[in-house]
Amino acid sequence: MKPSGCLNESVPPLLRGVGTVILLLATVLSAAMARGHGRPASSILPPPAKPPAASAAPYGPALSPELARELAAIRREIAEDSMLEEVFENPWFEACGYAGTACIAGSFFVEWAIRRRKLSDEAAAKAVAKA
Repeated sequence: MKPSGCLNESVPPLLRGVGTVILLLATVLSAAMARGHGRPASSILPPPAKPPAASAAPYGPALSPELARELAAIRREIAEDSMLEEVFENPWFEACGYAGTACIAGSFFVEWAIRRRKLSDEAAAKAVAKA
């Protein structure tokens, strides 16, 4: 099928580039809004309770081994989530994400320009050949 009018093979990279730029802008805006409107999660959480006395059992004498394992698993999961939050809140992580998305968008625009030039050169060659 031969492309006609403005719908040719240079349009898909252009649309991918525009879509990626829209995603980049949405990401930047949402990050800016989240920083401007919200407090950090640590300020929302209540302060930790006082640790129990050293002589007392951690959660009373009736703590079963199964419950203790489950509690330890929950504590590990919370620690992992905290580490993940630190990574995502890292400004270098954000900057690298923005730069990567911008590079992807730029590559689509370069591909679009190359394909468009190639198509216009082929059309010009056909026009010269006919004349």
